[in-house]
Formats: sequence, structure tokens, C-alpha cells
Amino acid sequence: MKDIPYNKYVDYALLKPTVTPQEITKGCKEAIKHEFMSFFVPPGYVNLAVHNLKNTSVKVGTVIGFPMGYTDSKTKIYEAQQA
Repeated sequence: MKDIPYNKYVDYALLKPTVTPQEITKGCKEAIKHEFMSFFVPPGYVNLAVHNLKNTSVKVGTVIGFPMGYTDSKTKIYEAQQA
């Protein structure tokens, strides 16, 4: 049976409200090490993740209206623009 690189289909995330820049940097290293598809971070850490994952195959993702999605559409648009 052929080995399937499941890691290429994994989205890795650090989205806890108390996450630190050091944890984001460490998470980026983990995402690179395991060759994950993407690494999701809070909107305020997108630039840090992009910097740390530059020139790698790992994509950066973020969340809007997290965690419940109860914000209105205007707020979500604003959050997306700021991310």
C-alpha cells in the first residue's frame, strides 16, 4: 500500500486567547517540521506567522468572528481587512 502524506492535508492551529508571540514562533517551526498544509493564528499574529513561514510551503490562515461567529457582517468585514 502506498504511503499517503496525510500531513499535507493538516491545518495546524494555535487560537487560544492567551497565545504568545513565542508560542506562535514555536508553532511555525512545528508546522515547517511536520510539513503541514497551513498554520492558523489569531488575526493579530498573521504578520508574525507570515514572516516565520516565508519561503516555506506552509500557508498562513486566520479566523474572523472567532470563536462563535456571532458578530455582524460589518464587523467581520472589518476584521478581515485588518487581518
